[in-house]
Amino acid sequence: VRDRVLQRGADPPAELAAWRKRDPVAVYRAALVAEGLVTEDEAATFEREANAEAEAAVEFARASPLPEAEELLTQVYA
Repeated sequence: VRDRVLQRGADPPAELAAWRKRDPVAVYRAALVAEGLVTEDEAATFEREANAEAEAAVEFARASPLPEAEELLTQVYA
């Protein structure tokens, strides 16, 4: 990805900052807090829980055995 960014002539830190402003999760979180639907503390708790769940899934995947070669194309329909 970095090479493609450089080929376009874009400044990666500036481009990353611009995209972070448009991050749909952050934008939605800010809207929920602004509307009073959740507090900042509740939003932070949700974020911590989601991050913990994602990290647990990553750890499970890393600890799991790799599939056998025969299994690579099972349940692939396209």
